[in-house]
Amino acid sequence: MKYCSSILMMLVLITVFLISVSLSFAEDKKVKSANTNKQEEDIQPPGDENWYETGDEDVYKFEINPITPKEGITGGILIYYGHFIKPPYKIENRGLEIYVNNLCVHPGY
Repeated sequence: MKYCSSILMMLVLITVFLISVSLSFAEDKKVKSANTNKQEEDIQPPGDENWYETGDEDVYKFEINPITPKEGITGGILIYYGHFIKPPYKIENRGLEIYVNNLCVHPGY
């Protein structure tokens, strides 16, 4: 009989624990679904404010002019500021800077 009360108490504690865990998971799902709905909407500037003026995209573009050598490292892929650089690659050390196909890759000033 003395073990029955401890077993009953243990079952009550386990039940309370399971209910609290299930409620916390339900709250997490509500928060996640609310966040995904906000992310799917397009972000717009407030009021009549414009974030970018027409022609601003040209200000932030720059051209790269790699020099592709006839011989060099033929394996691997090099992406330089979003541009694919064709192999073969020629690596040079000019002081503290490292150049690949005449493009400064480190320290990248």
